Amino acid sequence: MFTAMFSSSVYAGESHDDGDHAVHENDNQIVLTQQQLDFAGVKIETLQLQHHERLYFAPGEVKANGYTSYLVAPRVDSIVLERHTTLGSMVEVNEPLITLFSEAMAQAQSQYLIASTQWDRVKRLSATAISERARVQANADFSAAYSRLIALGVEGTAIDAIKHKPASEFGHYTLVAQRAGIVTQDSFTQGQHVTAGKTLMAISDENELWVDAQIQPSSQLKLTSDIKAWVNVEGKDHEAQVIQEAHTLDPITRTRRVRLLVKNSEHKLHAGMFVNVYFRIPSTAQAIAVPDDALNRSTDGDWVVYVEASPGTFYPKEVQLGERFGEQVEIIGLSPGQRIAINGAFFIASEQAKAGFDPHNH
Repeated sequence: MFTAMFSSSVYAGESHDDGDHAVHENDNQIVLTQQQLDFAGVKIETLQLQHHERLYFAPGEVKANGYTSYLVAPRVDSIVLERHTTLGSMVEVNEPLITLFSEAMAQAQSQYLIASTQWDRVKRLSATAISERARVQANADFSAAYSRLIALGVEGTAIDAIKHKPASEFGHYTLVAQRAGIVTQDSFTQGQHVTAGKTLMAISDENELWVDAQIQPSSQLKLTSDIKAWVNVEGKDHEAQVIQEAHTLDPITRTRRVRLLVKNSEHKLHAGMFVNVYFRIPSTAQAIAVPDDALNRSTDGDWVVYVEASPGTFYPKEVQLGERFGEQVEIIGLSPGQRIAINGAFFIASEQAKAGFDPHNH
């Protein structure tokens, strides 16, 4: 398209009076008309030293927030009698989860009933009707029985209800939700015998989740809580905050783990999902950086940019590439204050090629 439009373009040394075409005024300089600049979308920018942000990628995995989650497990060997909720359900604080039976629990409930009854009787007696030692002993027996039930995971209201429990229900007890959340694990069946400490359910508050990013050990990144970070999954970005950094390598992946906190109010993220994690790392020193569109390859394969010598006049300048900052790359070989073409450089290069110019003056 450009060749057809500017096929009549001429350069210094050729006899042509039409000033609307490109002319070659000096060695390796290209002069473009305003019409050509507008058509090719050439954009000029003044170079300056400034701090940039480097984009760093790491694979990551969504994890349940260990600070807002907990495992539901019996504290004594038991038989599962009944479930009150299922996987994926939302539960509220003190909502029943699982009812179980335990022989040890039946004994603890019986001991509490006896001790409670005795203590209630003793409290009604006058100081002269019972010795102080017997009073202290009754209180100690009651406290011990009460504490035993608490240690087995029975809640205070459930303990108070033991006095009204029929004998056929002794040994029954119900585990309730300690906090609101979603049931993210459900690994039992009714009638199953479960040992003390076995996880039956996991409750997680998914409003805030963790993401564990795997950082290469060779990286010298210093990731602090003020570093800009985000998680991308299925094309959607979620803002994240660095909260923890491991000081040892994962024995399997041989990577360094960095943990981020992600808000999940829309519940688009779930534990177990693999995601892409991005960090914006500020440069330690100021640099000159340009977008990729400003760069072209010379005939020798070197990188060049087109410097504006005067309005509409450009010449190629060989540069070296340094550190990459997201969609920009550091260039070495130019000075602050110089003006270069950051858009439309390819058009300028094509005009140079048509004229047969050599950036190296070979």
